[in-house]
Order: sequence, then C-alpha cells, then structure tokens
Amino acid sequence: MTMTDEERKEKKRISDKKYRETYHEEKCMRDKIYRDAHKEKMSDYKKQYYRDNIEKIKEYHRDYSSTHKEKISENKKVYHRAHRDEKREYDKMYRAANNDRIVEEKRLYYYENREKINREHKKYYQENRDVSLERSRKYKETHHSERVISSRVYYESNREEISRKTKVYRKEHPEIDREHSWRRRAMRLSSPGNGITNEQWEQLKEEYNYMCSYCYRKEPEIVLTLDHIVPLSKGGADDIENCTTACRSCNSSKQTKSLLRFLYDRSQAETREEMQYDR
Repeated sequence: MTMTDEERKEKKRISDKKYRETYHEEKCMRDKIYRDAHKEKMSDYKKQYYRDNIEKIKEYHRDYSSTHKEKISENKKVYHRAHRDEKREYDKMYRAANNDRIVEEKRLYYYENREKINREHKKYYQENRDVSLERSRKYKETHHSERVISSRVYYESNREEISRKTKVYRKEHPEIDREHSWRRRAMRLSSPGNGITNEQWEQLKEEYNYMCSYCYRKEPEIVLTLDHIVPLSKGGADDIENCTTACRSCNSSKQTKSLLRFLYDRSQAETREEMQYDR
C-alpha cells in the first residue's frame, strides 16, 4: 500500500521527533564539549561574520522586529517575570560600574532627539493625563524631603543660569508674566491690610540689618525681597506687620507654605544634607 505525501511527511515528523527525544541529551553534551574546547575560535568567527555581514544582519533584525512585535513583547514580559530579581541586581551593578558613561550617553541622546522626546512625552501625557497626575502626586508625597534637598542644591549650583533663563522666558512670554502679575494684584486687592509702601519696605530692611530672616545672608551677597509670613493665598494680610525680609532663594522655596511648614522642611533638608555629608 502506497503512502500519500501527507502520510509520508507525518511519518518523517514522528521519526525525527523520536530521534531528537532519544539523542537530545547526548547531542547537547557533545555540543557543549565542542563549544568549551573551541570557545575562542567560535568567538572570533562570530565577530568576523558580524563585521562582514553587519548590514545584512541589521536588515534581518529590523524585518523580524517589525513582523513579530507581539511575540517579541510577550517573550520579554515572560523573561522579565521569570528573572526579575536577577535582572534587577544585574542592572544595579551595571549602572554602578558605568554610571558616568550612561549619564553622558543619555545627555547626548536627549540633546540630539529633544524635539522627538518632547513630542512623545506630550502625547503620552495627553493620553494618560489622570495616570500621570496620580503617579506624580504619589511620588511628591513619598519623596518630599529628597525633592527639597535636590531643588536647593540645583538652584544654588545653577543660580545665574536659572535667573538668565527666567528673564529670557518672561521676555519671550509677556502674556504669562502679565497674568501672574494680575493674579498677584487681585490677591493683594482682595486681602485684608493697608498695603506696603516703599518707605515701609526700606525701614523693614534697615530693621533686619539688610539680612534675610531665613538664611541670615546679607546684601550685597543676596537680593532681598519682601515675603508675606502668612501667604496672601492663605488669607494673610497685605500689611507690613505680616512681612519680613527674604532672599530670592528662600522666598521661592517658601512659596505658599506656612512659616512653620517652611521651617520644618528646611530643618529636615539640612539634617539630611548633614547625614549625607557625614557618610
């Protein structure tokens, strides 16, 4: 009785499968022995083949990636779940050993692809606005002190550059600057108090010996600004009794916080800085 082509193929498939199952371990052992004995030779051959066929290999990888996106993504997820702790430890060690190079590569990539990255970030934010806001809120709550320290260190290290960029931004966006001034003026008009005259401000600076009441630095090392102890947005009075002297850095850091909250955050940040310095 003659077999059809399909029967012949099925018989061969079963035979091959049986052969693989029978001799699989033996073949794996032979292959391992051969690889161990010819490791350098195989490595040199692979490198040379890659150099000779680099364009062909890249083209193959691009074609395969574009036609098997879902499969590749699923395989990565499965591997990540199975080797999560191992991969996390490896990544941590790799970053520690190559931190400077990684930072420099990221910086260069960002500057070369700034517009593309910004577009992708804006698109993601628009599509996932609620998720992004919730994640940002949780991060701020759990890393409040670290963010305060980081902001202070960055500002102190880049004060002149920040000031220059702020001036340029206000000049290029006068409508935003005007809107901020209008909101500030509206708060002043709706706040209790008699306002502050220039003479009162000069007298206040003289009383404080031209010193910031928070960091104790003096002019001309800093530029003094007027700070409402109880912020206008919190119902504070626009009156000289509710005002003190503050440098721009302290005034910006305080923002709309209460005095107690600002001083507490400041003491926590200083404590953390001292601990890091001691280490």
